[in-house]
Amino acid sequence: MGRLAEVRHLQDRRIAAYRERELTNSEFNDLLIQALDCRAATATALPKILESWRHPEHPEFKERSLWSAFNAFTQHYKDLRLAEVSRRSLALHGMCDGLAGLHNGRIPQLDAFIPEVEAIALN
Repeated sequence: MGRLAEVRHLQDRRIAAYRERELTNSEFNDLLIQALDCRAATATALPKILESWRHPEHPEFKERSLWSAFNAFTQHYKDLRLAEVSRRSLALHGMCDGLAGLHNGRIPQLDAFIPEVEAIALN
């Protein structure tokens, strides 16, 4: 259980970094193209993601931050199969971690924990 608590702590730090990183509309547009490149999204998903960015379902995502952008993507993920969500989420986190400045060693990648966390969730 200690390992799961560590993952939770790292995820909390990641979310805090995403919330602190302001994002302009132009940066979000660039993020959409990067999402295609790293396979965090497909070309057919971009209009839905853009719509979620422009008109968020929840008031807490109206703030223009990386956290709001992340939510725009994950709103679309609700319609995907679980295996696809996992792959795309890993790509999305990698992309967003870079924008939030988390690839400089401050927060280790959580990717290694994902299989273990999924196994715990399934049991």
